[in-house]
Amino acid sequence: MSKLFDEALGELIKEYRLKKGLIQDDVGRVLNVSYQQIQKYEKGINELKAKNLCMIFKTLEIPLTHLVDLVKAAPVEILPSKARGGTKLLGYLQTPDNMALKPSTSSVKVDVDTQS
Repeated sequence: MSKLFDEALGELIKEYRLKKGLIQDDVGRVLNVSYQQIQKYEKGINELKAKNLCMIFKTLEIPLTHLVDLVKAAPVEILPSKARGGTKLLGYLQTPDNMALKPSTSSVKVDVDTQS
């Protein structure tokens, strides 16, 4: 990813952490990393592994739509290309173990009883 994307993602993480009244050390304990590592994520200095990104989003209750919005807003040239090996995050989101993170292609038919 690019520095700009990492910085925007870091700002989003910091915003939600502060909304929940947590300190960097609180989030670090969940990920089993130091508060300094969380600080680097929030400043966009270090890239997040897909597993840690998902744990942060779950812990801070950040809707995945925000990540999608960041990717959509990013200029094409800063997104990873398949020629460079793609991205761990997209690979992680496409694995069978993480099907819940992908949009559903199935539909559920519900019969509604209109007699009350």
